[in-house]
Amino acid sequence: MDLRFIPLERELSDRLHWFIRLRWFAIAGLTMFSVVGPLLIQGLSTVLLLSIAGVILLYNLLFLVLEKRWNVTYLIHCQVLLDWLALTVLCHQTGGIDSPFVLFFVFHVILISMLTNRRGCFAQGFMSIVLICIMIVVEKTGLFPIPEIPGFNIAAHYERTDYLLLYILSFAGVVMFTIYLTTSIVQQLRQREEKLITLQQNLSRSYQELVELDAAKSRFVRTVAHEIRSPMAATQSLLRVALDGFAGDINEKVRDLLVRSERRIIQLLDLVNELLDLVRGGQTLPEEDKSDINVYEAISRILSHMEGRAEEKNIHLKFRMPDTQVIFRGDEQDLERIFQNLVGNAIKYTPPKGYVKVIGRLRRDNFLLFKVCDTGIGIPEKEVPRVFDEFFRASNAKRSQRNGTGLGLSIVKKTIEKYGGQIKLHSKEGKGSCFSVYLPVIVLKDEPPLKGYRS
Repeated sequence: MDLRFIPLERELSDRLHWFIRLRWFAIAGLTMFSVVGPLLIQGLSTVLLLSIAGVILLYNLLFLVLEKRWNVTYLIHCQVLLDWLALTVLCHQTGGIDSPFVLFFVFHVILISMLTNRRGCFAQGFMSIVLICIMIVVEKTGLFPIPEIPGFNIAAHYERTDYLLLYILSFAGVVMFTIYLTTSIVQQLRQREEKLITLQQNLSRSYQELVELDAAKSRFVRTVAHEIRSPMAATQSLLRVALDGFAGDINEKVRDLLVRSERRIIQLLDLVNELLDLVRGGQTLPEEDKSDINVYEAISRILSHMEGRAEEKNIHLKFRMPDTQVIFRGDEQDLERIFQNLVGNAIKYTPPKGYVKVIGRLRRDNFLLFKVCDTGIGIPEKEVPRVFDEFFRASNAKRSQRNGTGLGLSIVKKTIEKYGGQIKLHSKEGKGSCFSVYLPVIVLKDEPPLKGYRS
């Protein structure tokens, strides 16, 4: 639920406008009753009923004009007071204490509870009781006789003072109890709303802090990685110079040490490069830096560069997707990063004579579904939920391959989600893994025939 913090004045203003709108329905209903009522019940005056509806219409128009000019709280209480007066006159004209419109006093009390505070509600409730008492007194004394309605012996009730006192007490009790009950409920709802608003603000503040911390972490990783990569690359170059004999002859023991050092330096460089890829994967790409990439051609090119690695292990690498003009709008390096990691891992963890398949299928929602499946070592079921965590490597992957940073799949996930895509994994240990990649694309034209690529 979207909660907004509404200042008191704004909230009261919204309530006032709602109250004015609600009164239009009351005016329409009373107008219809003014026409239909006298036809059904003799003794009701159409003119008087329409006059009451007209008065309500006039002061509702007045409040509509004054809505933005006067104090909101003052306007609400003025409206309620005029509504009480109109209801009292309407009850007098339609049977006095026997009028069905007396029930609208209770309905009005409920509305007031949503418009103002408890003290104001009790004050207005007391005013309604006073008006009912005045109506009963003037009707009993004959100052304003009740209109005679054939078939209804209304005057008989006014002859019994005890009945009138009981009526007043009952009316007062119902009004006051209704105010207490409704204001208690409204107060609880407002307290919960305040708690929800406070919680939303705290969550928003915490989220902003997390975003800032993540940005700071990315800046730190990017800075440190750049600072480390340059001296490591220089060190690797110097080691290569020594190993190639340009610095003079070296014995086998020294060569072995240099080879080990170079291997470690290469591993560190891979880690630094993946850290930089991880940072880039989470950064939003500006629209002006995006380009239109033909998906089929780009993936064909990526897989052609990986043929050698597959052939070395005698692994069958297959590629199949609709030969349509499907365009991915983004950075080609991001696309390469996704499939180099997924296909590279599939080749790395698939034993000789195994299969690695890349199958693309266009969905109706203009998302391209790629499945990268292999017959490799798979992933233990308990470890599947963690495969996209940074620096995580499955236990069987560690036993199979000592080298690895555990960042590849994290990079893939962040890069895919950056474009509004999604990645899912289905894996069974000892049987293989299948990654499903959903990427948003642009389809220029449909060409049903399938075209395959196989190394």
